[in-house]
Amino acid sequence: MPERFKRGEPVTLRDVYAGRVKAAVSFVTVEHTPARFVGWLPAGGQFALPVDSAGNVVKDVLTAHRLAELTWAMPGSPGQLIIAQEGAAYSVILRYFGDAWAMPEWYVNLQSPLRRTQLGFDSTDHVLDLVVSRDGTSWRWKDEDEFETAVRGGFVIHEQAEGIRATGREALNLARAGTAPFDDEFIAFRPDPDWEPPMLANGWLKHPL
Repeated sequence: MPERFKRGEPVTLRDVYAGRVKAAVSFVTVEHTPARFVGWLPAGGQFALPVDSAGNVVKDVLTAHRLAELTWAMPGSPGQLIIAQEGAAYSVILRYFGDAWAMPEWYVNLQSPLRRTQLGFDSTDHVLDLVVSRDGTSWRWKDEDEFETAVRGGFVIHEQAEGIRATGREALNLARAGTAPFDDEFIAFRPDPDWEPPMLANGWLKHPL
C-alpha cells in the first residue's frame, strides 16, 4: 500500500476492539507525514456509530451493537479537524463554529496510537476524553461515567486506566503551554473548496483488522 496518503485523499479511521469494529469516521487528508496525520471532517461527511434496535445512538462500549452509517453534522459548525501525531496515545480535534470559524476549545480524544491500514487507520478509543479551552485556562474530563463503567466491565483494565488519565494530563500541560499540536498552526485553517464530503471506504466494516 502507498506509504502516505495524499492531500485531498479520503481515508477511513476505525475504532477497533477485541477483533471488531466499534465505530468509523471518514476524513479528507490535509497532511500525512512521518510525524503526523491531519484530516478534515466537513459537515456532510460520513461516519458510523453503534445504535440500538430502535436506531438510537448508544455509548455502551461493553455490548456489541450494530453500526449505522450516518452523516456528520454539528449545529453551527462547518466541520472539524483532527491532528494525530505519530505514536501519540491521543488525537486533537479542532471544532470550528460560525461564519468566522471560531475555535473555542481543544478536544482531546484519548486512544491508542493510529495504526496504518489500506483504508486509512485503526485505533482503539479509550472512552475518556479531555476538553481544554483554547487559552488553556480551563478544562474538564469528558465521559467520566462511561470510562468508569468501562473499567468496571473490563473494557479498560485498572492498570491501563491510570495511564490513560496520565496521558490526558500530559496533553493538558501541552495545551496550557501552547505547544504543538495546541498552537495556532491550524486556527486559520480552511479546506480546499473542491473537496467533497468524504465517504467511508468500501468494505470498511469487513476489511481485516
